[in-house]
Amino acid sequence: MKQKISLPPLMRRLLWPLLIVLVFAGVLLQDRLQLWYYNPARTNPDKALLLLTTEWCPYCTILRHSLQQSNIPFRELDVETSKEGRLAFRASGARGIPVTLIGQQYVSGGLAPQLKAISDAGYPVVISIPDEVRQRMQPH
Repeated sequence: MKQKISLPPLMRRLLWPLLIVLVFAGVLLQDRLQLWYYNPARTNPDKALLLLTTEWCPYCTILRHSLQQSNIPFRELDVETSKEGRLAFRASGARGIPVTLIGQQYVSGGLAPQLKAISDAGYPVVISIPDEVRQRMQPH
């Protein structure tokens, strides 16, 4: 005959809340570890440029085109189409795109601060607006 294990009343009342807290802590820990793992600032070489962008963003297009026309090497992650890009964007703490990572330093807040930071890092960037963006910016 099996003997039934009986828990004291206090332990029975605390068991479910404790289990819920442990599950929540596990989910939170997994999220934080994933953000740490995918944070490109951990592994980005000094002065290396990484852009967090989307395909449709005109400011991203201007930044990308300016770097290409200035022959400045960079890597790009799309925050909408790649898991790495989405998690890198979350890890950056930014609220908008584009975001530029220079070495281990995130820069956001519009094109001007990003272009200035790129220039301050020793890259001679020239602003270049592609025709497709120029046409979209003109009033109809």
